[in-house]
Amino acid sequence: FSIGLTASKQLSDRDTWVSEASYLWFIENEYADGSTVRFGPELRLNTAWVRKLQGDAESKFRFDGVIEANYLNLGRDREDGQGADATGGQILYLTPGLRLYKDRFSLALGVMLPAWNDLNEEGDQQGSEGLENYRLVGTFSYLF
Repeated sequence: FSIGLTASKQLSDRDTWVSEASYLWFIENEYADGSTVRFGPELRLNTAWVRKLQGDAESKFRFDGVIEANYLNLGRDREDGQGADATGGQILYLTPGLRLYKDRFSLALGVMLPAWNDLNEEGDQQGSEGLENYRLVGTFSYLF
């Protein structure tokens, strides 16, 4: 399940500020052997500055530069009702990126760079979040 809130403010004809907060929580999963696992909740706080680098309203083209700060607070997973070791913690990513709009299409590409982390039992974590050197992220969308 998730709940979130997004706000944006146009600062000038070229600059926009965007902020987002979301909270995700998960249901408990029961396996055939009777064991249970519930992933820890996630709090995400993101803020971004978007700068229009080039645009032409007549041809419906726009090219933006983006710099984001992404904070992620991961709750500890639970296995059979007990807190699971080497899960959960906090991560701050800095994410520079680019977005291209043409007609009804949008394509974005960014590189998430972990700037800081405080992970529970960091040496034993699997490295899925916060321990990577970078994360390449992209989106493709079409407006109906």
